[in-house]
Amino acid sequence: MSLRLRLALVLFVLLLLIFIIITAHSLVLVRDNVREQVEFSQQIASQFIELMPLSEDAAEQELAIKRLHAQLARLETADRYAIDFPTDSDHAMEAGGRDVLQAPAWFSDLLGVDTHQLTLQHTIPGGRSLVIRIDPVGGINDAWEELTHTMTTRLGSLVTIAMVVYLLVGHWLHPIGTIISALDQLVKGDFSRRIPPIALVEINEVAEKINQLASVLGSGKTENERLTRQAMSMQEQERRFLAQELHDSLGQAISAIKAMAVSIGNRARGSQQVIADSASNIEKISDDAYKSVRNLMAWLRPAVLDELGLTLALQQMVDDWNVHHEDTFCSLRIDTDLDQLKEQQQIQVYRIVQEALTNVAKHAEAGRVAIVLSGHEIITLMISDDGRGFDGTRVRMGIGLSNIRDRANLLQGTLQVSSKRGKGTTLHIEFPRGQYHRRKRDE
Repeated sequence: MSLRLRLALVLFVLLLLIFIIITAHSLVLVRDNVREQVEFSQQIASQFIELMPLSEDAAEQELAIKRLHAQLARLETADRYAIDFPTDSDHAMEAGGRDVLQAPAWFSDLLGVDTHQLTLQHTIPGGRSLVIRIDPVGGINDAWEELTHTMTTRLGSLVTIAMVVYLLVGHWLHPIGTIISALDQLVKGDFSRRIPPIALVEINEVAEKINQLASVLGSGKTENERLTRQAMSMQEQERRFLAQELHDSLGQAISAIKAMAVSIGNRARGSQQVIADSASNIEKISDDAYKSVRNLMAWLRPAVLDELGLTLALQQMVDDWNVHHEDTFCSLRIDTDLDQLKEQQQIQVYRIVQEALTNVAKHAEAGRVAIVLSGHEIITLMISDDGRGFDGTRVRMGIGLSNIRDRANLLQGTLQVSSKRGKGTTLHIEFPRGQYHRRKRDE
């Protein structure tokens, strides 16, 4: 449950408790008021009867009754009195119309007021009985109507206050959505997002701390990228140096050994067959060693990459792969001009493909591998296989994928890895060309 809803519910419950307490207090006041009205009506009627001058003359009695009617009519509770001359007391109890009880029965029971008519009987000269009936139903109905109106108004006010608080809290907590969005960007590795100032002091302090964290992480990421770029640049330089040393020193040494073996074999052939055979073996070993050195030099620094460009270097890599991996066929499709990339970009793309094929050979057990490069200003590199795949939620990123991710970062691009067990693995890499990146940065 959200904080916004919790605060609204807590306030609503508190207001509801206050509402119940006020309602209970109002019921007590209404009960006392109705009882006081009934008692007051009895007292007033009794006083009017006692003060009414009646004689045995019928005409004077009628005139006195009319005056009594007029006096009772001036009261606010005039509709609750009825005056009659019944022939007997039983008829007096039932005579006259009554108000209909509109309030629920539990309300009258709660008030503790009897809903039956109250009668005041007075004997006047001439043996006649004057009966005044007091009906409390009207008072109960009035009390019920007033109470329901008051409670409805209060309940409406309670709901309105709760809704206003809910909206206000939602408005106050709205910046939290911005904070969550900024944190999502941090999780994704985007440390450039900053949270604008927030009116609420407490939330603004949290936002400032997150901005500081993003700034520190961004600086750390920039420094890490610089160090990674420097390390990989040094690595490429070392590889180039090693390749040159292997070519210049070890390659020449092996060539010299082979030449001497051939010379020894030619001179010993026919007269000293054992020496000739040994020289032939040295020649074969020299050939094998030279092939190994050439393969190592190609892995360290492919000459074709420097001489003919990235496109042919990738094609040669795929051809060599298909020669040495008969169970896994690799296809290459290039729909963009790669040779216009900068030297460092070409090297990173070459190493990414090289690392990906190494991972396929070690882990995928795939039957096919597809490499596709496309795009103009944004270049997309897709490397997919139909191997056994893996569960990304349980398997941690290994050294190979980490290296690919670092090289994608050096290209100022993004890496997305999608894989399922038994469904293969796909690497999706996007990076901008140099001129496109510069134009975006200038904008």
